[in-house]
Amino acid sequence: MRVTRLDFSLNLNSLTERWNDLLSRSGQHNIFLTLEWLSLWWSLEGAGCSLYLLSVEDSAGELVGAAPLMVKEERWLGKVPIREIAFLGSGRACSDHLDFLARSGLETEVAVSIGRYLREHQSEWDVLHLTGLRENSATPAALMDYLGREYRWEEQSATPCPYLPIMGTWDAFLRTKGAKFRKKLRYERRVFDEKLKGQFRACETAEEVSQTLGRMSQLNAARWRKSASGSAFADRRFAGFHEKVALGFLTRGWLRLTRLDVGGEIGAVLYAFAYGVNGYFYNSAFDPRWARYSPGSVLLGCCVEKAFDEGVEEFDFLRGSSAYKQDWTSLMRYDRSVLVVSPGKRVLLWQTARSTLNLVRTRQGHRLPQPVRRLIKRVMFGSRG
Repeated sequence: MRVTRLDFSLNLNSLTERWNDLLSRSGQHNIFLTLEWLSLWWSLEGAGCSLYLLSVEDSAGELVGAAPLMVKEERWLGKVPIREIAFLGSGRACSDHLDFLARSGLETEVAVSIGRYLREHQSEWDVLHLTGLRENSATPAALMDYLGREYRWEEQSATPCPYLPIMGTWDAFLRTKGAKFRKKLRYERRVFDEKLKGQFRACETAEEVSQTLGRMSQLNAARWRKSASGSAFADRRFAGFHEKVALGFLTRGWLRLTRLDVGGEIGAVLYAFAYGVNGYFYNSAFDPRWARYSPGSVLLGCCVEKAFDEGVEEFDFLRGSSAYKQDWTSLMRYDRSVLVVSPGKRVLLWQTARSTLNLVRTRQGHRLPQPVRRLIKRVMFGSRG
């Protein structure tokens, strides 16, 4: 197999047809691996990074694999350069189930070919940080077998991703749930319908999409304003990225943006996608004035019911095992992250210091003064942290 790094000045949109054809012929039917998502992500987060897109072709010149990667340079302690290769889509955009693309049946061969390329071009990177890998991915094992022991490997904590198979009818599904769940669901919906006169609406126009996402951003920002992490949707650029995603997905039939209207206002919003036979729950928000009526729970129930009507085969709740997700399903997958550190004293020293500081932050973070936490973050993640 021949691996080629694509031109760094390439317009990602020019690859869409070939890329999505490969995606459709792979076992990774994941909306976060579509070039539509990745190209918009790059327009938001690509500043200061370089594309590292690798294509893999067989002996006949057929595209059988691809690696959606980028290189970003950190300055450890403000001085020492550390070049990190990571997936496009990683970071705050919360893209789950990332991986190399490979035609079905060729996953290991594609990963080995990419590993060979990375080893042959070791001078271009120091750290390979692959986050959000599917738990059944062939990529980590294939890379480890090829790169060998001279590279330092660190497998990081796995992230739970609940999912619900959609089989049979909505009524049949409800019969598999406990009486308490059914009673609560029906009671909340009845109260919302009869007492509040709430209306369920699926957004079908660009105007509705912009209005509804804007309201979701407001509600999320207000909810997380006092938390240490805040809400990513409070960032106008991030909110703008999702408006572009939603409008683009709307034209392709991939958007599932729904809301509950109460008294002429938007009381709750659920932001989801549909791609192939899968549904993806991305984010939600509700007006705290209606909290006692559980608008988020009502809206989620409406959306899951709608998935049964649309022929969806799986509803993916994505990362996080929140209690409200576990009310719907006990089935869980895990996305994992792998850090591969290249040989060399400078990079190994960085990795040792990073691991030590990360351990301190994990075990003692809540006890450390804020200036110390900021210092640890700067040392761990460099000037971009």
